[in-house]
Amino acid sequence: SISTGVNFLGFDTNSIIIYPNPATSGLGIYNLQFTIYNLIIYDVLGNKVYHYIINNTKKYTIDVSQFYPGIYFYQLNSDNGIVNNGKFAVIR
Repeated sequence: SISTGVNFLGFDTNSIIIYPNPATSGLGIYNLQFTIYNLIIYDVLGNKVYHYIINNTKKYTIDVSQFYPGIYFYQLNSDNGIVNNGKFAVIR
């Protein structure tokens, strides 16, 4: 048989999405569940470079244009603990 394409695997519609990655000016956090989140961003040395409380929204955009190019780690917490964490890159 001949393969004519790739199956679409999809994604969990309840998953929080961080996009685009890498980012140049704005980094969006999508699919939030209308609750209060505590967003913390660290640089590769573990220094906290950003902190914000996201309040009852489905989407939040971070202006990363003032961040130095590099790798950053984020942690998104709610009252139930860590909801999501990961890393993203800022490029110019």
